[in-house]
Amino acid sequence: MKIVCAWCNRDMGERAGGHDITHGICTFCKAQLMDEMRQIIISMERYPVASYKLAIGTSLFELYT
Repeated sequence: MKIVCAWCNRDMGERAGGHDITHGICTFCKAQLMDEMRQIIISMERYPVASYKLAIGTSLFELYT
């Protein structure tokens, strides 16, 4: 099964499976997406605690778990 990035269509390798193709997110697109999300949250003045935690490096996963 071929794995491609759902954002940029970059080839991400292959793995065993039943379908010809599957989608994921490549490292570059993930970093870009996380940065965009971080900037949006930081700009939201309604959530100063979340903005602060992200600004100091807390991941989005840690923030909401």
